[in-house]
Amino acid sequence: MIRKWKRAELKPDNFGLETNYLYTLDGRVNSRKVRFLLDLGAAGTVINRPGVAAVVRSGIAVRVRPSGGSGLSRITDALEKSAKAQVLIANRFKVGRIYWYKQKLLIHNAPIFRELGVYNQPFGLFGADLVRGRSFLLDFEGREFRIGKRVKR
Repeated sequence: MIRKWKRAELKPDNFGLETNYLYTLDGRVNSRKVRFLLDLGAAGTVINRPGVAAVVRSGIAVRVRPSGGSGLSRITDALEKSAKAQVLIANRFKVGRIYWYKQKLLIHNAPIFRELGVYNQPFGLFGADLVRGRSFLLDFEGREFRIGKRVKR
């Protein structure tokens, strides 16, 4: 059964820091390449401003909603600092062979992007909102991420 789940490759990277590996996923937001750090501790999926600029250049219509109205438009980081964020609604979001449609991505230049040296390139955090209601498997040794279909309740 797990073999039928959709797959994406996990790529280890220490970003030139003296740390253990962090894992990234190659993604596409409206057909534009954006690399994402796997961060299932984050409630929402975040994309930085260079990532948004790349998506807008794709020529595919995108909607950016101002903050407010949705609980998803406020970001609180691990240090309990809170900030307002706009929401990008991606027509299609993909990592590996896994697709999401009409997916909300928070637009935020998180401080971790500067620490990792990816502040000026399309980058994001792959959050827990993308696996909510689904079974998933992380195989760090085999470098793969698998996700099942949404569970219907």
